[in-house]
Amino acid sequence: MTSRQTVLFRRGALACFLHQNFRDLDQVAKRHSAQGRYPLLIICSMPHKVYHGKTGVVYNVTKSAVGVIVYKKVKHRYIEKRVNLRVEHVSLSRSREEFVRRVKVNAELKKKSKAEGTHVHLKRQPLMPREARTISMKENVPETVVPIAYETTI
Repeated sequence: MTSRQTVLFRRGALACFLHQNFRDLDQVAKRHSAQGRYPLLIICSMPHKVYHGKTGVVYNVTKSAVGVIVYKKVKHRYIEKRVNLRVEHVSLSRSREEFVRRVKVNAELKKKSKAEGTHVHLKRQPLMPREARTISMKENVPETVVPIAYETTI
């Protein structure tokens, strides 16, 4: 096996499991995003390794499979590829969960601040540096680090 095959066929990738139960395909709307998963032990309609872990948009739903639009990078451009995947290889993407949660929280904060007549800052802030602190030298004795002398024995 080559170095790339060891990553592709590692133990967790070939475990036979289902991420979500999509037996009732009416629950899967066409506008939901789908994310291709590692292949299971089912050969039929298995996605190519290029599409593993990619996120796309479901455009077609059939009895046992879904059609997904995925953008594949080819040299300097992205090509829209339509891939038909079995539902065992697909799970709902969680990429928008944080965004949707933030929109709901911001709407509540905006409504509350409007009622109170105050201004609220809704933009995300980057993590600030840690605050300054003082370290006691009573229990932390400084230690001098010296390299070990090299011994040549022939």
